[in-house]
Amino acid sequence: MRRLAAAFSTKSGNIRTSERQFFFIAQSERDKYQAFAPECRDVFSSTRSKEDIGLSRILLIDDTPEIAELLTFALRDRGHGVFTEGFTDTVDDLIGELKADALVLDCSTFDMNDGLFEIVRGNPKHAELPVVIISDTPEMADAALTRRNAQNVLLIPKPFTGSQVARALDDLLK
Repeated sequence: MRRLAAAFSTKSGNIRTSERQFFFIAQSERDKYQAFAPECRDVFSSTRSKEDIGLSRILLIDDTPEIAELLTFALRDRGHGVFTEGFTDTVDDLIGELKADALVLDCSTFDMNDGLFEIVRGNPKHAELPVVIISDTPEMADAALTRRNAQNVLLIPKPFTGSQVARALDDLLK
């Protein structure tokens, strides 16, 4: 992951990485990109609205850093601001803190995705938050979502491409 970030950094000249290797990437004017470590979350602060920064705020939860980085680049290319975090049960707090417009869940097991989805939907403030779930067991995920009568959710089976996830988010955010 550091090699890919370093290669991107030398090409564009404006990427910085944090020690934890999480990236927040925002698209600025004229397709110039800046990356910020997680401690630099001012773009997502409560004083700045989506209209102020001109992008959708996406929280990406992925337990594989290399996949998270590739998804981050794909979503950034579609004009989304992305904050990436590894698997965490504080997803509800992160959504509130970042004022996320959508959530992407890509965890290695169905139970991890399902548990995080349950946490998010358990909070009335996030009951309508658009969610993209990437699953290696789409039949199980679909059955669980159907049982819950889940709304505003799209399921993407593995293997997947970054453009599939970006299109799904575009559809949900319309």
